Amino acid sequence: MERRESHAEYMSRRMKQEDAKEIELDPDKRDWEYDGDGTKIYKANQGYVGKTIVNHQLSNNFQALKMQLNRIEEKLDHIITSKLSTK
Repeated sequence: MERRESHAEYMSRRMKQEDAKEIELDPDKRDWEYDGDGTKIYKANQGYVGKTIVNHQLSNNFQALKMQLNRIEEKLDHIITSKLSTK
C-alpha cells in the first residue's frame, strides 16, 4: 500500500512549488540582485534607501500562518460536520 502524504508534507511541497514559480530567471526582470558578498539585495531602482537585504523569511512566515489557518479551518469543519451528523 502506498504511503499517504501528511498535510504538513503536502503544504511544504506546495510552498516549494509556489516559491519556484515566483523566482524570475531573467536577472533584468528581478527586483533584487546579488551584492558583492553574495547577499540578495533589492536593486537601487526599487525605491529603497541604500542597500536593503531581501527578506524571504517574512514571506515564509506568512505562508506558515496561512497553513496554520487552513488546518484550523479543516478541524472546525470536521467538528461542525460531526456535531451536525450526530443530531
